[in-house]
Amino acid sequence: MLDFVLVVYFDAKMQQGEYVGHFASCTHANQYLEEHKEYKDRTWDKCLDQDYLFLPPDLIKKFPKLHGTK
Repeated sequence: MLDFVLVVYFDAKMQQGEYVGHFASCTHANQYLEEHKEYKDRTWDKCLDQDYLFLPPDLIKKFPKLHGTK
């Protein structure tokens, strides 16, 4: 199951998070961040079980692939 949600922030006040996607674990989410340099300038990132977050009902879930996985 892909139950862990990754959000990154690029502003110091962490007011506007950018949804990255759903992952199998926070370890996978952090690996994805390391593989994708477009997130290198983030000020903060958060990975939490989706059961502990409010997700908008109209959220279109993304399931990013890690390098070397199918």
